[in-house]
Amino acid sequence: MRGAPLRQFATGYPCFVAVAGILNASLLWLLREESSPGALFLSMTPGVLTAWFLFGSREALLKFVLPSLLVCASIFVCSTERGLETLLSKNGETGAEIEAVLEDSSLCGGSPGWLKNAPSNITARVTRFRYTDQDIWRESPGRVFLRLPRHLAFPPGYGDTLRLRGSFRRIEVLPLPGAFEYGTYARVRGIRYQFTATDALPVRKGDSLLRRLYDFRGFLLTGFGKGMRHEESRQVSSALLFGMKQGIDAETRNDFLHSGTIHVLSVSGLHVGLFFSVLILFLRFFPFAIRWFLVLVPVFVYALSTGMQGPAFRAFVMFAVWCVLRAFLLRTKPLNTIAFAALLLMLWNPAVPLDIGFQFSFLCVFFLLFSADFLSGVRNAMTARWKFAEKGMSPLRRWGIGFLSVSVIASLIAYLSSFAISMFHQGLFSPWAVPAYLLMSPFAWLCFAVFVLGVLFFWVPGMLPFCGWLMDPLLLVLKGISRLFGESGYVYTAQTPWWYALLFLVLLGILLSVRSRKWFAVCSIALMTLLFGAIAAPRFLPPELLVLSGGGKRPMLVLCSPASSRAVVINVPDYESARGAAAFLRTRGILQVEELFFEGGRKENCEGARAFLSQQHVRVIVLPTPPRANAVYIRRALAAAAEQGILSTRFSLFLTPERKAPSIRFRCGGPWKNVELLLRDLPEGGLQLEVLKSGVPLHSLHLPLSAEKRIALLPL
Repeated sequence: MRGAPLRQFATGYPCFVAVAGILNASLLWLLREESSPGALFLSMTPGVLTAWFLFGSREALLKFVLPSLLVCASIFVCSTERGLETLLSKNGETGAEIEAVLEDSSLCGGSPGWLKNAPSNITARVTRFRYTDQDIWRESPGRVFLRLPRHLAFPPGYGDTLRLRGSFRRIEVLPLPGAFEYGTYARVRGIRYQFTATDALPVRKGDSLLRRLYDFRGFLLTGFGKGMRHEESRQVSSALLFGMKQGIDAETRNDFLHSGTIHVLSVSGLHVGLFFSVLILFLRFFPFAIRWFLVLVPVFVYALSTGMQGPAFRAFVMFAVWCVLRAFLLRTKPLNTIAFAALLLMLWNPAVPLDIGFQFSFLCVFFLLFSADFLSGVRNAMTARWKFAEKGMSPLRRWGIGFLSVSVIASLIAYLSSFAISMFHQGLFSPWAVPAYLLMSPFAWLCFAVFVLGVLFFWVPGMLPFCGWLMDPLLLVLKGISRLFGESGYVYTAQTPWWYALLFLVLLGILLSVRSRKWFAVCSIALMTLLFGAIAAPRFLPPELLVLSGGGKRPMLVLCSPASSRAVVINVPDYESARGAAAFLRTRGILQVEELFFEGGRKENCEGARAFLSQQHVRVIVLPTPPRANAVYIRRALAAAAEQGILSTRFSLFLTPERKAPSIRFRCGGPWKNVELLLRDLPEGGLQLEVLKSGVPLHSLHLPLSAEKRIALLPL
């Protein structure tokens, strides 16, 4: 029968077919959120007809069409829950007074006291709002990112209801290469607006089961923290054990990021697996079937205490299915189980495939499960030479060699599978990720062993501080490993297109499944070629000029030469521009800016300078004139530069301004010695940017001082 293999696949892996049906129905909506329901049904028709032909009518109807219809219903529900959309302007700020319920699992409610109480962006659900005090309250539910005032008289916690005054602003997205995909991050969470509060007043305190669970989490962290002598250990413990990263400073976060071990600070299958592996040791005295059911409850509670994010939910679903089948001495296909977890998440939130955490988590686990036969072959090959030896090999030595070889190869496979996603989203290559992870793993497991001990015996006086005292050196070792490998070398490079990442993953899958040595060698060479091609990509990019304008502020100009790894930056008007420009430079392989030049010391020139200095190394800061005593923002920038040992001077080696009111001319040097930039203030408002090369006009650009930000990337 012609379609028999495909029908057997649909029978053996029904969840994979269902996931394919969901993606077929939601792909157009993922690419274009404004798609109409009619367009969605029209776009899914070819896929449905193909599935009908390949799998047969019964299999296609139950396993492909039904999930497609369910996800269409979920998309419809997501599209109709836009209460705030009809009342707020799409651009600019809208002042308002709101009542909102805090729904962010990272909120600690003031416990522990040494942890920053809330992340910078808090997920909150608006229940009602009004424009002014004289206005009537409008019942209009919707979710927002909430920014609280810096100094509050009370510690907000999960489930608290607050009354706040401030302003709504639609989430801005600067489509810069390498920049954090804030728009996608917000869309996955069903959020389109950010509310910046200037005043906050508590209305009622949360009293749900989740709030009590999070309060108990704070009690545990407070107890552990009493036994830790180092502040760094407390910060890392909250992120490692519960995924609360608001206490992690920028330097520590960069160390984990550059060493390729940032996932250690985000609760995922690694953490759930470590928690389970320790807990099952304490339950071994129970009967076989009972202990597999008993272990489900504490693991579920632990996953819930971390916020039950996508990776933790995926790990718990796979773990729960495995435990139930294990208790009844049944077996299932692990690949089908991971597809089942993805199926549940995608039906609950159709936008979750856009989330980078979802992609990392499921892709790494998929390739690890897919490579089971390959890893088994590696283990057998490592011990084959002693198989027919006269004395043989001791079981302990055989286990050690097999475990070590499988750990190294499995870590390498997980890293290669995540490499494609990392290069597509971030352009970060961490060559020491595998050894760093292998060194961290035993210390992370010991931390969880002590953590479980403390959770089980928290009622014993002094047990939590004692466990914190035991964890303190282990956490310092984790931080030290991340710093060692983070400073050993990392490479930022240009982001790869989607087809490049897909080709890399296809070749990796072929490499893990082929049996021929010839094809194994061919796939290995092809993978290495793609890897080095992605790393070397910026060296072939021409010099560029990046222009960030709008927002009512002076434009930010970034001259970069990827081939020579040099850059010059003019103005840093705000935090968003600083963050976007730093990410853009990293994708060009530039980790140090030659000169940071400011037209003046006003807020519109240098408000984002401190943020930019924290994300990029700068050699020289250049000012046109000495700053006045009341120039607050430029003095803050110079203070931050002095802390980093940056030389500041009035004069420039490569950049010379010429002021001729009402214009400013920049004569560039180095790789741009023939390039001149002319900024001219226009009488009707806005600026005119002219780019000249060897005296010949190259580009002319109008830069309006509008509320909407714009970018332009010009070749030089």
